[in-house]
Amino acid sequence: MWITRSLAPLVAPALLLGVAGVQIHQARTAHLSPWKGGGFGMFSTTDVVANRTLRAYARLGGTVREVRIPAALEDEAERARVLPSPRILRGLARALSETVPAERFRFELWRQRFEPGTLAPHPTLVHHLEIDLAAEADR
Repeated sequence: MWITRSLAPLVAPALLLGVAGVQIHQARTAHLSPWKGGGFGMFSTTDVVANRTLRAYARLGGTVREVRIPAALEDEAERARVLPSPRILRGLARALSETVPAERFRFELWRQRFEPGTLAPHPTLVHHLEIDLAAEADR
């Protein structure tokens, strides 16, 4: 009983450290926006979701064209801008294939970086993934 009472004050800080560790790991390895997933590090970066752009390209035959993500898929696109995981991008590709004919989709996530001194915006590719819809159908 005394052990439980002595450890109880450590539970909340331990959980907070756990959330912080996972969020920092995801931000560094999975391109999670530092402003999401716990928000640790959010004030140390301008990598806010509003400064991220998701571009989609459809490939059909030998033609590749940039496609606009429909407003109906904005929630899925927002999730992909926050955390561009393969699972989220595959789901977006499947949903997008219902309105855009394609064999493959390529997604690119860009963010704005700002040059030191001048603060001029500089687009930077954060992540890209190409999804073969035929291979996805086999899953």
